[in-house]
Amino acid sequence: SERVVAVAYSPWNCLTKTWWKGAWSKPLYGEYRNDDERLLRYHAELLAAADVDFVFLDWSNNTQTDEAMINRVEIFRMIEQTTDLMFKVWSTVENAPKIALFVGPGHAGIGTLSDGAHESKVQQIYDSYILDPENRKMYYYYEGKPLLICYGATPTQYGFLPHMVWDDERF
Repeated sequence: SERVVAVAYSPWNCLTKTWWKGAWSKPLYGEYRNDDERLLRYHAELLAAADVDFVFLDWSNNTQTDEAMINRVEIFRMIEQTTDLMFKVWSTVENAPKIALFVGPGHAGIGTLSDGAHESKVQQIYDSYILDPENRKMYYYYEGKPLLICYGATPTQYGFLPHMVWDDERF
Protein backbone atom coordinates (compact mmCIF):
# COMPACT_ATOMS: atom_id res chain seq x y z
CA SER A 1 0.00 0.00 0.00
CA GLU A 2 3.02 2.31 0.25
CA ARG A 3 3.98 2.03 -3.39
CA VAL A 4 2.36 2.75 -6.73
CA VAL A 5 3.36 0.72 -9.76
CA ALA A 6 2.93 2.25 -13.20
CA VAL A 7 3.77 0.94 -16.65
CA ALA A 8 4.19 2.86 -19.90
CA TYR A 9 1.80 1.48 -22.53
CA SER A 10 1.77 2.31 -26.20
CA PRO A 11 -1.57 2.35 -28.06
CA TRP A 12 0.27 2.86 -31.36
CA ASN A 13 0.46 -0.68 -32.73
CA CYS A 14 -2.42 -0.69 -35.20
CA LEU A 15 -1.10 0.89 -38.35
CA THR A 16 -0.80 -2.24 -40.45
CA LYS A 17 -1.46 -5.95 -40.19
CA THR A 18 2.23 -6.44 -39.43
CA TRP A 19 4.18 -5.30 -36.40
CA TRP A 20 4.86 -1.57 -36.43
CA LYS A 21 8.30 -1.01 -37.98
CA GLY A 22 9.15 1.66 -35.40
CA ALA A 23 8.98 -0.77 -32.48
CA TRP A 24 12.09 -1.31 -30.39
CA SER A 25 11.86 -5.09 -30.54
CA LYS A 26 9.47 -7.97 -31.05
CA PRO A 27 7.12 -8.55 -28.08
CA LEU A 28 7.49 -11.68 -25.95
CA TYR A 29 4.12 -13.07 -27.12
CA GLY A 30 4.63 -12.05 -30.75
CA GLU A 31 3.36 -9.30 -32.98
CA TYR A 32 -0.03 -7.82 -32.23
CA ARG A 33 -2.42 -4.96 -32.86
CA ASN A 34 -3.82 -2.78 -30.07
CA ASP A 35 -7.26 -2.77 -31.66
CA ASP A 36 -7.69 -6.48 -30.84
CA GLU A 37 -10.12 -6.77 -27.91
CA ARG A 38 -8.80 -10.21 -26.93
CA LEU A 39 -5.28 -8.82 -26.72
CA LEU A 40 -6.39 -5.81 -24.68
CA ARG A 41 -8.18 -8.11 -22.25
CA TYR A 42 -5.10 -10.35 -22.00
CA HIS A 43 -2.83 -7.37 -21.30
CA ALA A 44 -5.23 -6.15 -18.60
CA GLU A 45 -5.28 -9.60 -17.00
CA LEU A 46 -1.47 -9.90 -17.04
CA LEU A 47 -1.00 -6.42 -15.57
CA ALA A 48 -3.69 -7.04 -12.94
CA ALA A 49 -1.96 -10.27 -11.91
CA ALA A 50 1.29 -8.29 -11.56
CA ASP A 51 -0.46 -5.78 -9.25
CA VAL A 52 0.16 -2.86 -11.59
CA ASP A 53 -1.80 0.14 -10.31
CA PHE A 54 -2.01 2.07 -13.56
CA VAL A 55 -0.67 2.40 -17.07
CA PHE A 56 0.04 5.65 -18.79
CA LEU A 57 -0.82 5.72 -22.48
CA ASP A 58 1.58 7.45 -24.80
CA TRP A 59 -0.21 10.32 -26.50
CA SER A 60 3.02 12.32 -26.59
CA ASN A 61 2.92 12.98 -30.34
CA ASN A 62 -0.83 13.48 -30.46
CA THR A 63 -0.94 17.26 -30.17
CA GLN A 64 -3.37 18.02 -32.98
CA THR A 65 -6.91 18.88 -31.98
CA ASP A 66 -8.27 20.15 -35.27
CA GLU A 67 -10.74 17.47 -36.43
CA ALA A 68 -9.70 17.78 -40.08
CA MET A 69 -6.05 17.23 -39.13
CA ILE A 70 -6.89 14.23 -36.95
CA ASN A 71 -8.88 12.64 -39.78
CA ARG A 72 -5.98 13.14 -42.23
CA VAL A 73 -3.37 11.75 -39.89
CA GLU A 74 -4.12 8.07 -39.33
CA ILE A 75 -1.91 7.70 -36.28
CA PHE A 76 -3.76 10.38 -34.26
CA ARG A 77 -7.11 8.79 -35.02
CA MET A 78 -5.73 5.33 -34.31
CA ILE A 79 -4.33 6.09 -30.85
CA GLU A 80 -7.56 7.80 -29.80
CA GLN A 81 -9.72 4.92 -31.05
CA THR A 82 -7.41 2.41 -29.36
CA THR A 83 -7.62 4.39 -26.13
CA ASP A 84 -11.41 4.41 -26.27
CA LEU A 85 -11.43 0.66 -26.86
CA MET A 86 -8.96 0.08 -24.05
CA PHE A 87 -11.12 1.97 -21.55
CA LYS A 88 -14.13 -0.10 -22.65
CA VAL A 89 -12.39 -3.50 -22.50
CA TRP A 90 -10.37 -2.90 -19.34
CA SER A 91 -13.49 -1.81 -17.46
CA THR A 92 -14.71 -5.42 -17.77
CA VAL A 93 -11.54 -6.99 -16.32
CA GLU A 94 -11.43 -7.51 -12.56
CA ASN A 95 -8.66 -5.45 -10.92
CA ALA A 96 -7.44 -4.10 -14.26
CA PRO A 97 -4.98 -1.25 -13.84
CA LYS A 98 -6.38 2.24 -14.10
CA ILE A 99 -5.40 4.37 -17.07
CA ALA A 100 -3.77 7.80 -17.27
CA LEU A 101 -2.66 9.73 -20.32
CA PHE A 102 0.81 10.96 -21.17
CA VAL A 103 0.77 14.01 -23.45
CA GLY A 104 3.73 15.74 -25.02
CA PRO A 105 3.52 19.45 -25.57
CA GLY A 106 7.30 19.41 -25.93
CA HIS A 107 7.26 17.22 -29.03
CA ALA A 108 5.56 19.87 -31.11
CA GLY A 109 7.60 22.67 -29.58
CA ILE A 110 6.89 25.07 -26.79
CA GLY A 111 4.48 26.82 -29.17
CA THR A 112 1.76 24.30 -28.37
CA LEU A 113 1.50 25.92 -24.96
CA SER A 114 1.26 29.46 -26.29
CA ASP A 115 -1.00 28.74 -29.28
CA GLY A 116 -3.55 26.78 -27.24
CA ALA A 117 -3.05 23.38 -28.90
CA HIS A 118 -1.96 21.75 -25.64
CA GLU A 119 -4.92 23.19 -23.74
CA SER A 120 -7.29 21.96 -26.47
CA LYS A 121 -5.84 18.44 -26.19
CA VAL A 122 -6.16 18.57 -22.39
CA GLN A 123 -9.79 19.69 -22.73
CA GLN A 124 -10.46 16.78 -25.10
CA ILE A 125 -9.00 14.37 -22.53
CA TYR A 126 -11.03 15.94 -19.74
CA ASP A 127 -14.26 15.78 -21.73
CA SER A 128 -13.72 12.21 -22.99
CA TYR A 129 -12.23 10.49 -19.96
CA ILE A 130 -12.99 12.52 -16.84
CA LEU A 131 -16.48 13.89 -17.50
CA ASP A 132 -17.68 10.61 -19.01
CA PRO A 133 -19.02 8.56 -16.06
CA GLU A 134 -17.90 5.17 -17.44
CA ASN A 135 -14.41 6.27 -18.47
CA ARG A 136 -13.92 8.19 -15.21
CA LYS A 137 -14.11 4.87 -13.32
CA MET A 138 -11.04 3.62 -15.20
CA TYR A 139 -8.99 6.83 -15.05
CA TYR A 140 -6.14 6.94 -12.52
CA TYR A 141 -6.40 9.57 -9.80
CA TYR A 142 -3.41 10.83 -7.81
CA GLU A 143 -3.98 12.81 -4.64
CA GLY A 144 -7.64 13.16 -5.54
CA LYS A 145 -7.14 14.47 -9.07
CA PRO A 146 -6.92 12.74 -12.46
CA LEU A 147 -3.25 12.24 -13.34
CA LEU A 148 -2.05 13.82 -16.57
CA ILE A 149 1.62 13.37 -17.39
CA CYS A 150 3.05 16.17 -19.52
CA TYR A 151 6.32 15.47 -21.30
CA GLY A 152 8.45 18.46 -22.18
CA ALA A 153 10.73 16.61 -24.67
CA THR A 154 14.30 15.40 -24.30
CA PRO A 155 16.19 17.58 -23.92
CA THR A 156 13.52 19.88 -22.60
CA GLN A 157 12.80 22.98 -24.62
CA TYR A 158 11.51 24.77 -21.55
CA GLY A 159 14.71 25.33 -19.59
CA PHE A 160 12.56 25.17 -16.44
CA LEU A 161 9.70 23.13 -15.12
CA PRO A 162 6.72 22.97 -17.54
CA HIS A 163 4.23 23.75 -14.76
CA MET A 164 5.78 27.22 -14.65
CA VAL A 165 4.35 27.74 -18.17
CA TRP A 166 1.20 25.62 -18.00
CA ASP A 167 -0.87 24.54 -15.03
CA ASP A 168 -4.38 23.18 -14.85
CA GLU A 169 -5.84 22.76 -11.38
CA ARG A 170 -8.17 20.01 -12.62
CA PHE A 171 -5.15 17.66 -12.87
